[in-house]
Amino acid sequence: MDDDRRSRFLVAFVVFLVLLAVYVLAIGPLDALEAKGYIKPGSVAMKWYEAVYFPPLWLANNCEPFGDAIRWYSRLWH
Repeated sequence: MDDDRRSRFLVAFVVFLVLLAVYVLAIGPLDALEAKGYIKPGSVAMKWYEAVYFPPLWLANNCEPFGDAIRWYSRLWH
């Protein structure tokens, strides 16, 4: 029983890490859509983008290494 609970926890933790990585990595394509004009400033889509991605965008603005990595990754999509 204890091993079963541990394995379920491990699976849930791995799923969480994968979803977190996908969440952060989705910034690149969304930033490219914004740069190409598909997401207009002030639009509902832009407000959604800013609300959903507030934590990593705030971190990118306040943590230089993370910000550099996000900017480098975003440029790959342009």
